Amino acid sequence: MKNVFLGLLLLVYNSTFSQSNFLINKFDIENISAENINSILLDKNNFFWVSTPEGLNRYDGSLNSIFKSNPFDSTTLSNNLVYETFQIDNNGLYIKSSSGLDYFSYSKNNFFRTDVRSPLYHTRDNKNIYLSSKNDGIFILELENQTTKNLKFDPRNPLSISSSNFTPNQNDIILSLDDDLWIGTIYGLNRYNIKTNLNKRFYQKEDNNSLNSNTINDLFYIDKKLSNEKINISNQILAATQSGLSLINPSNNEIRNYSELKNWVIYNTFTIDDDILINTINGIYLIDEIDEENISLIKIVNSKGFSKTRKITNNEFILYSSSNSFRRVIKNKNEYVNYSITLPSSSKINDIKNYKGAYYISTESGLLRVTEKLNSLTKRNNDLLLNEKIISIKENDYYRVLLTNYRVLLYEEDELSIAYDLINLIGEKEIDIATIYLDEDEYLFLGTNKLFIIDLYTDEILTFEHSREGLNSIIEGEINNLSLFVDESFNKELWISLSSGISILNVEDEIFKNYKFNPRSKNKLPNGFSSIIKMPNEEILISNSNTGLYRYSKSLELVKHYIFDINDKTSITSSSINSLIDYNGEVYIGTNGDGLFIYENDSSGFKNFTRNNGLLSNNILGFLKTYQHLFILTDKGINYFDFEVMSSLTDGNNNNLRNINGEDGLELGKFLQDGLSFYDDFLYVFTDDNIQKIDFYNLFIDYENPVISLVSSIIIDENYDEIKLNIEDSIINLTDDITNIELTVSSPSFYKTDNTQMFYKLEPLNDNWINLENNKNIIIQSSGFASNNFAENKILLKYGDYKLRVKSTNSSGIESINQLEYTISVTPPFYLTIYAIISYVILAFSSIYLYVKYSQGRTKKLMEDQRKEEELEEAHNLQMGLLAKENPKRKDLDISTYIKCATEVGGDYYDFIEFEDGSLLVICGDATGHGTASGMMVSITKAGLLGIDSKDPNLIMKTLNKIIKKVDIGRLRMSLNLAHFQNGSMKLSSAAMPPIYHFENKNKKVDEIQISNLPLGGLIGEDFTVLNKKFSKGDVLVMISDGLPEAPNKDGELLDYDAVKECVEKNSLKSAEEIKNELVKLSDNWMDGLHNPDDITIVVCKKLVN
Repeated sequence: MKNVFLGLLLLVYNSTFSQSNFLINKFDIENISAENINSILLDKNNFFWVSTPEGLNRYDGSLNSIFKSNPFDSTTLSNNLVYETFQIDNNGLYIKSSSGLDYFSYSKNNFFRTDVRSPLYHTRDNKNIYLSSKNDGIFILELENQTTKNLKFDPRNPLSISSSNFTPNQNDIILSLDDDLWIGTIYGLNRYNIKTNLNKRFYQKEDNNSLNSNTINDLFYIDKKLSNEKINISNQILAATQSGLSLINPSNNEIRNYSELKNWVIYNTFTIDDDILINTINGIYLIDEIDEENISLIKIVNSKGFSKTRKITNNEFILYSSSNSFRRVIKNKNEYVNYSITLPSSSKINDIKNYKGAYYISTESGLLRVTEKLNSLTKRNNDLLLNEKIISIKENDYYRVLLTNYRVLLYEEDELSIAYDLINLIGEKEIDIATIYLDEDEYLFLGTNKLFIIDLYTDEILTFEHSREGLNSIIEGEINNLSLFVDESFNKELWISLSSGISILNVEDEIFKNYKFNPRSKNKLPNGFSSIIKMPNEEILISNSNTGLYRYSKSLELVKHYIFDINDKTSITSSSINSLIDYNGEVYIGTNGDGLFIYENDSSGFKNFTRNNGLLSNNILGFLKTYQHLFILTDKGINYFDFEVMSSLTDGNNNNLRNINGEDGLELGKFLQDGLSFYDDFLYVFTDDNIQKIDFYNLFIDYENPVISLVSSIIIDENYDEIKLNIEDSIINLTDDITNIELTVSSPSFYKTDNTQMFYKLEPLNDNWINLENNKNIIIQSSGFASNNFAENKILLKYGDYKLRVKSTNSSGIESINQLEYTISVTPPFYLTIYAIISYVILAFSSIYLYVKYSQGRTKKLMEDQRKEEELEEAHNLQMGLLAKENPKRKDLDISTYIKCATEVGGDYYDFIEFEDGSLLVICGDATGHGTASGMMVSITKAGLLGIDSKDPNLIMKTLNKIIKKVDIGRLRMSLNLAHFQNGSMKLSSAAMPPIYHFENKNKKVDEIQISNLPLGGLIGEDFTVLNKKFSKGDVLVMISDGLPEAPNKDGELLDYDAVKECVEKNSLKSAEEIKNELVKLSDNWMDGLHNPDDITIVVCKKLVN
């Protein structure tokens, strides 16, 4: 073979693509650590790992997590300046930073710092990872035990490698062949034997049997698979150097150079298909023929300005540098096609990767995504005039009709057939508000403030308008909707919605039935309709945009008005309904703001779909049904159900709710109500000024199974501190010292990210999957022995063992390729464990045994205690018997009383004595102490009162004082209030009792009367002060024991007398019973369930007549 160099023969073809064939978008990542992107990696769990000078980012399409270095925590990054990440297994990934190489473990969610320093290039085999470094030589990282070996230049050791220095501009400069490691440095080539640790150096010399240059840019191994008639070498190494291409034979270390390439800067060698390409300073060349002496090249790309290459697929590669453009080269059959893609001028390229057909460009000013445009969506606006706006669209099996502000456009088989000017149809040149309906018999109904029926076959027009004479005519008002029903006899009824009611026109007879809105009518039709459908049972469903959904019988009797019921979770929660459609025995209900409802019957109720379930918006504008799909038009795009595949997806969770939005090229605008049409596999979308035609069956659908991952797990302990949870063997233990466990899951997606959904199921509790909706975390808490409960992402579990399963679906409803599975054990505290319960049983039997042995001795004591309790009960009954049996029934006084004892036998007492002259003595007392002794004091007091023949309070007090003093029952005393009522006055006396409250109706003021005397049973010669006061109509007298003002609350504070006085004053105009009740309420609220430590007694007297 001649040593021929074909430098002028080019395989370069002009691009058949242009810049306009690509979509270049900023790939925004919220809260990214830095805009300067060094590189990205899409890992095996579909997470994007974004390397920046200010930390590492993990992005799942919606949530970004930032990882940064902490010098005090060795489980963090070794340095924030991150260059690149790479992955070799499914358990984690490696991170190259300016300081060293780190490993991130998915299961532990933290970093491990290796001994590798300043890594640049890397490669691997089955046992090791080999890395070059800036100034520290070569590192060999053993995968099994993560030990590190370092190869460096040592001037005292001739067996060391030739240089410790490497640059980022070098490419594949480490080649592992059997036990030898070939290492290209910036100063020589090395052959290092891993087993013997011996190294041989190769340098540039004057002869042709040495390297062209000591700067090695790349090493490429030609194996037997690449060898053929033209590639007449095998098992040899091509070394790309700064001054040419060298061929090295590993079997004998012989070096040959290709003289034609001498002094050429050669960057690297790589393969496309079965072709061997070399990247040089002069371009990209195909090695057409090669042997040990000669080489023949064909130039395929003029690569001036591009020094870096990256292989994308087996038949595609790219050229790039640090500029703002790159070149894409594709081998098509035997031809190479290339074309340039120019980025915004500020985009200086750091790195380029291709994932799932999209180029991700790491630049100094952010991350860009470059994709080819999908020509599945086009515009059809040629039929519209300047400033022409579409108002309404309707279609039947033959025609589509557009109503605009100027014209009626009739389409037949997707072509504009006839355009009618409104001036010729309805006598108006331009309209703003109108509606149309197209029936199957080529009649077009058009509603403004009049009704027009246009025969599209004969162009005959009928006009109907409101008649003030009340004859056969339509209801007055603007027509806002039309709908047509045809019965079994082919009679047509046109339903007409107006602002003031509903008119129904018998089209054949031209007779109207009018239902003017009447809010007082029980069976009223609503005030117009937004949508109307007839059910199979002849019942009619009518929706109204303000008042909701109605069901009527065939005779238009109201069957049911569907409204929200707080006690019924399956009731409809919206009263603003825009559209109805029936599909496969179900009614689909589109609302304004509340999403989509699906109704089958009253027993199953309404099922709600919202943005949380995949809707693009909760504002539904209309529906369109085909034999396989139900399209849902929203103000943010189109959703659709694919019923052909629904049964095969996500266990019937209806997650085939797909969408068409801006990511598909759909332009958002003011979509028309019911602005959808479908013809010949094309979906048409109408806004007021735009018609978009979608090649529906050529739309991209993401059929790739997503991956779901656990990204973090934490526990909240009993002190509410957050602690990282390491899950081993997929077992989670929820113990009594853990408040809750929080699992954060993610299913990364970069196409229609918002439509990714995640579900969980707890076995054996759940038969169906539960949608996490917008949540990415699952919170698990113990409910002890209480029942289990589920609310979105919050789970309450009683003691027991469960299996948690988590999965996801992408925007197309395709399930995740994996499921997360965890065994959850909710364990009780030690005192409720089975061992503790066994101990309790043993203890119980032991206690029973001891109790039986001890019971005989206790029996006597129990009998004695029972006797005492019986006696105490008798004493209590005796005390209650000492009180007034009932309050006096008098015409002049309204009386109410209340007593609440602190113990079984209390010391409080109230009574009444009526005299023959009609006067009344009212007594309220309080014996010191509690129990039987205080009961005895009350008995003495009552007996003394009954034996004193006097109405004078002073005499009564003095006499009682002597009696109690002579009986002498220790230190016990009796406090007492007396009030003698006669005609319009009262006499008051007190013995060490709380104040008496007197409300004078005349001046609307409460007087707190405090009479200072010693208690009864004190000094035997004591005189007792008596006050005379008027007691007029409306006046109130309140006597209390000290148990009321001294009632405590839970903080130990006392109610106090001011509060009692304020309560009396506030309620003095009420009856005696009401005043007493307010005082009782005051004490109960203050004590808030506490037991009163002292007896509480209240006596209220109110003057009724003068």
